[in-house]
Amino acid sequence: MLLMPLAPVLAQADDVVVGVNLDNTPDQLTPPEQNVILDDMKAAGVRIIRAGIADNDKSFDFVQRVYAHGIEIEWGTFGVPSPSGNMILSSADPDKFRAYLQPLFAKLESKGIVLAGIELGNEINLSNHDLGATGTGRVLTLEDLSSDPKGQQVAKGYLQYIKLLAVLKDVRDHSRLNQHTPIISAGLSPIEPPSTGLKNDAVSLTATLRFLRAHGMDQFVDGYGVHWYPRGDVAPAAWLSDLQQHIFAECGSVGSGGKPCWLTEWGLPVSSGKSCPVVDVKRTAIFSEWRNDFKQFAQQGRLKGLFLYTWKGGIIHNRDDENPYGAFICGAVTKSGRLAVEPM
Repeated sequence: MLLMPLAPVLAQADDVVVGVNLDNTPDQLTPPEQNVILDDMKAAGVRIIRAGIADNDKSFDFVQRVYAHGIEIEWGTFGVPSPSGNMILSSADPDKFRAYLQPLFAKLESKGIVLAGIELGNEINLSNHDLGATGTGRVLTLEDLSSDPKGQQVAKGYLQYIKLLAVLKDVRDHSRLNQHTPIISAGLSPIEPPSTGLKNDAVSLTATLRFLRAHGMDQFVDGYGVHWYPRGDVAPAAWLSDLQQHIFAECGSVGSGGKPCWLTEWGLPVSSGKSCPVVDVKRTAIFSEWRNDFKQFAQQGRLKGLFLYTWKGGIIHNRDDENPYGAFICGAVTKSGRLAVEPM
């Protein structure tokens, strides 16, 4: 007798794209300084970084140096469509976006660059001028996007954002080398009602994804970008519950009707902050717990990308030398940092 399987076949966790954010603007460093950072990354086993690419020769030189080290880039187009980095989505012009994107994409391909992913925008549910310059710290819901004046303005921007995604997909689909490069929607700030704890207003991560999906985003993207910065002083069950209810709630698997999520930022500061030598024991234990949780979502096909925030802060001269969120602190890769960038 032929027995039916009792559970769905699990996805392979080792299919998850694992990498690290390279913060700031490394193309402003000298080539020798860049090589030091990239050599350290390569030695730690980093294979993919999440980084911006600017339309200038220094940035393209850096991109080529990254690939010469055997490392790929998940391109976070953080400054699109506003050069300031703040997303003024309601005034976004798809034609101008195409005029910006197409030659930049062609220049990358002329240098043989195949990207690990393309992520359009960053935290558009928080760093969004359509939310206004002031607020009360409230978190807008899905209902607010249709009934609240500020929410309606944000909704106009979200509809324009979907048009930008359509342009990106068209450029990607007609490219020579990157036709199969995944398109990721903007990594969203992990915010849910009632309050952000900040002065500015924001939109719920869940509400943002539900609105974008309801208006056709799924036909243009291969995954949803999400971020996660939990507290380190709660029980493991609370971490898993937060991931299930707030971060991966909208993340689907093949055949589910949704798209898998890319956790393009996640992290926790080390307990010793910026002091050296770094005290990394607690964070290593927590990262081990989180990696087990991430593996569950990967096996369910709901997690496809995983990028620690961040490799190292303050890599530009005249900034702080250390970043407690870094994988590389006090002149060396931490144990927790090595764990974070290991393949699943």
